[in-house]
Amino acid sequence: MALILRIQWLALAAFLGAALFLRGTLHGRVPAGDYAVQSALSRAYMAFWFGWLLWYSFGPGRRRPFRRRWLFLDPLLTWLSMVPVIATMWLAWPWATPQEVLALVIIYMAAITAISFGTARLPPSRGFGAWLPMVLPTAMVAFFLTHSSPVSRPLALWITLVSIGFLFGREAIERLLNDADAARRAAAEALATVAAERDAKTRFLASASHDLGQPIQAARLFFDQAMRSPEGPARTTAARNVRWAFDTTEALLRQMIEHLRLDAGRIEPQLAPLPLGAAIARVAELHDPAARLAGVSLRALPSRLVAVADPMLLDSALGNFVANAVRHAAARRVVIAARRRGNRVRLWVIDDGTGVAPADVGRLFEDYVQGSDHGDRVRGGFGLGLASARRMARLMGGDAGLDPRWRRGSAFWLELPAG
Repeated sequence: MALILRIQWLALAAFLGAALFLRGTLHGRVPAGDYAVQSALSRAYMAFWFGWLLWYSFGPGRRRPFRRRWLFLDPLLTWLSMVPVIATMWLAWPWATPQEVLALVIIYMAAITAISFGTARLPPSRGFGAWLPMVLPTAMVAFFLTHSSPVSRPLALWITLVSIGFLFGREAIERLLNDADAARRAAAEALATVAAERDAKTRFLASASHDLGQPIQAARLFFDQAMRSPEGPARTTAARNVRWAFDTTEALLRQMIEHLRLDAGRIEPQLAPLPLGAAIARVAELHDPAARLAGVSLRALPSRLVAVADPMLLDSALGNFVANAVRHAAARRVVIAARRRGNRVRLWVIDDGTGVAPADVGRLFEDYVQGSDHGDRVRGGFGLGLASARRMARLMGGDAGLDPRWRRGSAFWLELPAG
């Protein structure tokens, strides 16, 4: 921006030099009426441009909001400002000698050079005013073609060729500016992605260290309790708690490995038509002991529907939903069912627990996010179960989500192509 303003100041200085040259050489030869009009137009033009540059360089135009709002007007204002310059050219040049005209052409072409590059738009370029550098040269060429002299045609040809070069140069500069801006944005996005991945890994390691430490510490305490307790109910309870702590640790490790494989893209789904009734029964049977221990009634509804899925991914994704309902929902009943939706099939895991807090709905399927109403005795889990379930569903050509309309608990769904 500062460079463009400096170029604009140079262009103004060139036009000021042309005005002073006209005043010094043609004052006595130009008819009084034409000279008065030419002088008034030149002064108005110089005053306007000078004020505009002052406003932009030192006044409110320096501030970013003003620049964003008014910057696109620069080509239009510069274009309109050519009208007085062209008028003075037609009023004064007919009275100049060929040598004086040549000097004026050199001065004006210097100004056109500054205008060509001084009106190049900063990215993103809108393309507005792209033909601006041709306005004054076109008027000069028209003047020479209508006012014959020994140098008219050569000057007209030279001005045309040089102006086309200015036009292409300005376009090349804008393209380079746009490419540089696009490269800068791409680099910034890449750096942001790398930073996000680094932060995600950091959060994962911190979560793993914290969440794995809790059940291991609990196992140590329960083991010490079992060793100190005499034979009987106290030792049995302590031993059961030790088993629970190790089961939790095993589940956390399995979840961590599953997330790392998904994150690395190392899972290739083996898709095939799969009866959902058997899959639902299998997942329910797997999680029934944990449900009984938590005092939750787990019910699997029979189904004859078939979906195209990977058996292992389906069991894992659906199992994540069931484990989430059993461990975190504070529910008394959990139902697993399937329903057809056109050429898709939705598997549902519905509970009558506390539901999902409205603040958690939009981010519940993000990595490392745990609901506000987490119900574990020990706050285990990395906040990856739901995120992993969605990733696995999408690997199978489906999706996963939460039905926000459910008001008596929560209703999670896993959608797959129908078989």
